[in-house]
Amino acid sequence: IALSDATALITGESGTGKGVIARFIHTRSRRSRSPFVSVNCAGLPEGVLESELFGHERGAFTGAVKQRPGRFEQARDGTIFLDEIGAADARVQQRLLRVLQERCFERVGGTQTLINDSRVVAATNVDLQDEVEAGRFREDLYYRLHVVPIEVPALRERREDIPCLLDHFLRQYSDKVDGITDAAMTRLKDYPWPGNIRELENTIERMVVLTASRRLDLMDVSDEIQHWRSGHSAQRLNDLGAVTYREAREWFDRQFLYRALKRHQGVVT
Repeated sequence: IALSDATALITGESGTGKGVIARFIHTRSRRSRSPFVSVNCAGLPEGVLESELFGHERGAFTGAVKQRPGRFEQARDGTIFLDEIGAADARVQQRLLRVLQERCFERVGGTQTLINDSRVVAATNVDLQDEVEAGRFREDLYYRLHVVPIEVPALRERREDIPCLLDHFLRQYSDKVDGITDAAMTRLKDYPWPGNIRELENTIERMVVLTASRRLDLMDVSDEIQHWRSGHSAQRLNDLGAVTYREAREWFDRQFLYRALKRHQGVVT
């Protein structure tokens, strides 16, 4: 995909690394020596995104005291990454459609037609097909963006990646911690990670900051992650038809041992 100039649409839950993949595509492309420009479409108020993307002329609106180039101009010959594209309003969607179809645009308040020679990579954590059916997203724009789809799975669907990611974050955040125990790794791999890789990164950074050990251990894992399995099992215990006697015993043993270790600061003896 990186070797082509095709428009790409990256989909996946928040925190799965869509921005990292977009930048990777750029660095592996023939455009790598040109700018990589990222725009968070959900992070700008309605009306501001249009000027941010396409620029504006002096006097185009109140406060426009001088000409300002937009992100498409800044990304000349490079890649422009439109993050959370589903948040773009109807006017911006219309202008983006023209850019993708005709490869040109005008600044807000301007008449000079500018050529767009950047590659467009977009990302979203919402289902754009549902947005199209609800009338909130243009169908023609969706198909212009959906030339090369890239679906990024949630971290809970690729738990085998957790050890590699953990090693990466350990090297990034610490030179004193050089590993993790099997017990702690098992607990981290068992957790569903609703915040995906971003949550894992924050968790590892917090563990590294708070630990006094060379290796992360079970006691370094946060209470939220420690209690997730017990909370999940406790919920199942409320439905006697969904849990076996063995599962109930295992849940009790786990709770008893966890609280004993907590009370004695992890001293097994």
